[in-house]
Amino acid sequence: MTVPVISSGSVLESFGRSVRLRSLLQDSGGSSNQVTIYYGFADGGQVAGDWNNSLTLSSIDQGVFDIYLDGLESGRTYYYRFFASNSLSAWSPMGTFSTLRFDQGMIRINTGDDELGKNAGFYWDRKNGEGETKIFDGNLTVQSYLAPNGTAWKLTKTTFQINGNLLFGSNLDEVRLEGVNSLSLQVDGNLTVAKDLIGSSVPTLSHLTGGTLVDGYDSYYADDPDKGSRLGQGSLGGFSGGQGPGKGISLGSTGAGGLAGGGGSYAGEAGGGASAPGGIRYGSGGLDVLMGGSGGGPGNGGEAGAGGGALELIISGKAKILPGVRIAMNGGTVFVNPT
Repeated sequence: MTVPVISSGSVLESFGRSVRLRSLLQDSGGSSNQVTIYYGFADGGQVAGDWNNSLTLSSIDQGVFDIYLDGLESGRTYYYRFFASNSLSAWSPMGTFSTLRFDQGMIRINTGDDELGKNAGFYWDRKNGEGETKIFDGNLTVQSYLAPNGTAWKLTKTTFQINGNLLFGSNLDEVRLEGVNSLSLQVDGNLTVAKDLIGSSVPTLSHLTGGTLVDGYDSYYADDPDKGSRLGQGSLGGFSGGQGPGKGISLGSTGAGGLAGGGGSYAGEAGGGASAPGGIRYGSGGLDVLMGGSGGGPGNGGEAGAGGGALELIISGKAKILPGVRIAMNGGTVFVNPT
């Protein structure tokens, strides 16, 4: 029996919360070995007790073997060493691997609480006690849009430039999109979307199933930030109720029960209500100016749904959206008194 020889190997593939490694038991020393991998955020050297984590494999014979580690933290660099024993023992040299970012906790992308970009940023909270960290700053640009009816509107877009690949991993609790300005993600690499990207937040205590914070509610209800407002609140480049270059216009307050016109968008006019016409169509669907939909016209009680938001994805590499994932910037609907 002789002392075994084992290498640190290499990384076959990294994921958000797992990794696959390949190593080599170069010399078994004359019999099968029990192999353990020790790994953590710092190199513990050749002292087992100085490592954060370990995993012992089944009996390993001389040659190549693979190992899969999961339950890792996303966006971290790990150090590792193998320990081989056949009654005599040896350590491998140190190796390192890094997990992919954004596959743990919550991503919060804020395009700005106002047109000046207050609180804008791409934030990540791993939900491991470290708290939220700003990862990317947003770059705000302002353009003018001349509507078909001759009105002019200033539109603000918040762009986040990501150098390298971007993953919205399936292990995230949530990707939260918020802010008043349109959102543009420009990725210098590949984009993988494995988690829903929804631009209409659901209230904490919605009194109507499917209601969102961009919806307008009948005047039967008092305005409540947890349940919605009579006038739909625009977000991510969409306009609030009664606002926008293609806003719906209410023609009266009697005889129609508050059914007012819908807002306009690049897709076309929304339908007219019983007492109002629909909003104007924006014009070309080329989206030369990134803007969301306009709000609907106010009804009898001043209620109106907001227009949908706007999301732009510019990717230099490949874009992959996993099956079942939703990307939606939906606008609001006026919900009347359900009772």
